[in-house]
Amino acid sequence: MKAALIDRYGGNEVVEVRDVPQPEPGPDDVLIRVHAAAINPLDWKIRSGMVKIFTGRTFPKILGSECAGEVVATGSRVQRFAPGDQTIGLPGMKRLGTFAEYACSPPVSMC
Repeated sequence: MKAALIDRYGGNEVVEVRDVPQPEPGPDDVLIRVHAAAINPLDWKIRSGMVKIFTGRTFPKILGSECAGEVVATGSRVQRFAPGDQTIGLPGMKRLGTFAEYACSPPVSMC
């Protein structure tokens, strides 16, 4: 799948679109086919490293903190969502990953 990611913190020039493996949902995760992702001030703060105390120092890091899309798979312990459901996902700052064709999100941060 294609994803917008960074290998280091910095300005717009550090963002690259690359092919990466599609995420696999864990037992408590929902896999979303992303139809749209919002860009908000938090995203550029993450990219620049302003909030690295929350997002960590491991790279590569797929950017994006919220998305809308369709549930395509659920983990074994997820009961609230099913494939085909339309949803909004907010995976959280430690996970991120919505600037991609697919993203995983915990169901507690979805509607």
